[in-house]
Amino acid sequence: MEVSKTFAKNILRSRGLKQTSTRVALISNIHNYAAAMPYTALQKSLEADRTTIYRTLNTLMDECIIHKAKEKDNETYYAVCGNECTSHKHSHNHIHFQCTVCKKVTCETLINEIQLELAKHHIESVEINVNGVCDECR
Repeated sequence: MEVSKTFAKNILRSRGLKQTSTRVALISNIHNYAAAMPYTALQKSLEADRTTIYRTLNTLMDECIIHKAKEKDNETYYAVCGNECTSHKHSHNHIHFQCTVCKKVTCETLINEIQLELAKHHIESVEINVNGVCDECR
């Protein structure tokens, strides 16, 4: 847990953000979670009201520290961004996989990169959600 708190403090410091207890706890909890963390689990793990959690989530998403991995069935899943994200731009070159058995959502690296082009359109981002059975549940 201490490693995750150090990780959280370092990333907040690198982005020029205050190291509030809620921010540190939120990043640490998501970082420690074995997959993308559902909002309900995140809310239970923090000693803060819903408004504070909501504002903190938005700040951390705006600063490209965390991202929404998936929204499904009135549940939102959050994951810590990788090194490719900067304080100004999310850059995710991965897919979000949800196991249909255990319901875990994970960020998975693509084996082969997908290239998309649309006539008369400039694509800024693509979000891919894949459902299936994870190795643990097979």
